[in-house]
Amino acid sequence: RSISSSFVIWIASNMKYKLLVTDIDGTLTANDGIINEKTAHTIKKAVEHGMYVVLASGRAFAATKVLRKYLGLVNMPTICQNGAVVVDADGAVVEKYTLGSYLEPCKRGKEYGCGVVAWCGDELYCESYDERVAEYERILGVSASVRPFDELDDVTKVLWITTDEKAERLEAEMQSDKYVCHRSRKNFLEFVSNDATKGNALESIARMLGVSVLETVALGDGMNDISMLRSAGLGAAVKNAAKEAKENADTVIDTDVCDFILGLIDA
Repeated sequence: RSISSSFVIWIASNMKYKLLVTDIDGTLTANDGIINEKTAHTIKKAVEHGMYVVLASGRAFAATKVLRKYLGLVNMPTICQNGAVVVDADGAVVEKYTLGSYLEPCKRGKEYGCGVVAWCGDELYCESYDERVAEYERILGVSASVRPFDELDDVTKVLWITTDEKAERLEAEMQSDKYVCHRSRKNFLEFVSNDATKGNALESIARMLGVSVLETVALGDGMNDISMLRSAGLGAAVKNAAKEAKENADTVIDTDVCDFILGLIDA
């Protein structure tokens, strides 16, 4: 699927893109995990030019509130928990895929000595609270409740917190037809329903907004972004993206992500 940057410029000049779906961490954020003012200004400019901009994240909807306000996206749909939850522009959940087999990754994660948390929509739970869960809370700006996993209902995502090396090894080991398993960060391993992908969510939001998939752009860096990179009219991986994401993208951005977005709206 990979195509040259010059061909992408030609495509942009001949296609009016209407919907940009972008990952957050590792895509819009800098090395310090922060979205700088330049990026925020660029996102706002895209919206001012009439483009729909949708965040597609592993985060729960509640954990995107401050960021959506900062980027001027409070009136845009949001893809949450890697596609397990899709929220419309009014904040209503329009799609939710629960993880029927959630107890298996909860049990296996504990056996492997990982920090394990479970999401039920916007509610975060852990069975035992430790420094790894505390760090996860700090990153997302949310609080976890302590509760036995077998008492939970409507679990949308299970997440393991471990080391980079262990997450990479366990990602390969935990592949199953019961769920989708992938890393959202180097040390985070996530489990969601087979129906929960960013690609499916992108197509759903395009239909919701009356936009052709050919008029969509997906921007990402990780394994959990591959489905939307393949689904979008134009899939673009950032230069720091995982090898597999680059291989499944139409192009790899070798410039600043802001320049790429400005190129889409200025064409």
